[in-house]
Amino acid sequence: MNEKLFERLFNDPDFLDLSGIGKKPIAPPCNKVEIYKKRLPSFEDIWNRYVKPLEGKRIILNNGEDCNEILSVDNLGLTRISRNHRESPTPKAAYEYAYTSMVNNPKGKVSREDILNEYKSDLCSSIVVAVLGQYVPFIETIEVAKGLRLLLKRK
Repeated sequence: MNEKLFERLFNDPDFLDLSGIGKKPIAPPCNKVEIYKKRLPSFEDIWNRYVKPLEGKRIILNNGEDCNEILSVDNLGLTRISRNHRESPTPKAAYEYAYTSMVNNPKGKVSREDILNEYKSDLCSSIVVAVLGQYVPFIETIEVAKGLRLLLKRK
């Protein structure tokens, strides 16, 4: 063995630190919520898989008080017959806003008020909350249709 290497090995305490041998490595801290959110499907996947199949079906709003018929769902949005028998379109962007807001919110939530402030239509916020909260399996409705929350763990 090289004499300088041998001398350094025994005389320099920082040269070779063996104190960690045999111990489990410490995993870097991770945020389980962030990992979960990275695994979520894209909004387009949600629209195609869960929202488009609602065409021609009836959906319950406001904890069973209202029933709306979904007339059509396309790449522009969802059109329904409201409780007062009017055709009411909701832009696809409103659903995307709600989903993106949940994903970007540290607590995974969005309120009807947030949707209302962005899209200026109370009817819009109620149908968005009803559709996403009832038909997307990893989203739930909060406090009698006050908003939406991502399910961050299985029940």
